[in-house]
Amino acid sequence: MKFLRIFFLLAIAATISCTGSKNESSESSTSTVSVKTDKTNNKAVIDAAKCFIAMDYDYEKLLTKEDVAKHTSIDEASFKKDVSPTHGEYGSCTYTWDSDRPDISMTTSGMTFNLPDQNLATVKSLKIHNEDDLKLYNQSDVISLFETAYKKMSRQEYDEMIARLESEYANDPDRLNQAKGFADARMNLDYGPVDNLGERAYWKWSDKFGIELVVLQGAVQFIIAAKTSSSAETSLPVAINLAKEVLSKCN
Repeated sequence: MKFLRIFFLLAIAATISCTGSKNESSESSTSTVSVKTDKTNNKAVIDAAKCFIAMDYDYEKLLTKEDVAKHTSIDEASFKKDVSPTHGEYGSCTYTWDSDRPDISMTTSGMTFNLPDQNLATVKSLKIHNEDDLKLYNQSDVISLFETAYKKMSRQEYDEMIARLESEYANDPDRLNQAKGFADARMNLDYGPVDNLGERAYWKWSDKFGIELVVLQGAVQFIIAAKTSSSAETSLPVAINLAKEVLSKCN
């Protein structure tokens, strides 16, 4: 069981699942009202969690076209909306429109092709943390759980984790190597912190896909993906403002 806890903690830092069931119900998240976010629960945290639950994973309402238009210019002629058919934590709503940037080159299965480098704004992966998450990953509160997935480890933290793993799995080299692999993946995380956004927020940039901004407020977590320019410096402020629009829905 110890191995499973360590495995899951490291795995969530290495990858985020993109699959889910259309039939999952928001009712399963109602236990979040009692989850620990730091030292105590307060009414605002509980009310916000209940508010997001009541929105029933309606991603189009979480981030509207009007919200996006407040913070970046939209080309109406090419504007498109794509709401994922998946309901629940793994759903999304994406807005795209043409940019003046050149096409980007993509390689798949040895084949290279060009695709339009469109502007985009996405809200996805809304998660309402509950006590089961804390038990599964052996964490005391949601902030600790969140930072396990996104906060870059220091060299000291990494060395201490490796020492614990070597002690725990001294007689199991296969599991030790597997756990070390996930520890290395977490050490190499390329997310950076964002101040003054939710309780915690982290972001990373991809030249092809733009900003990924992960936000935690109380027990509520979601992702904003945005690409409105060719640089992180100008796309990140837009992503931050879009995240604030989502948070404002349940202030």
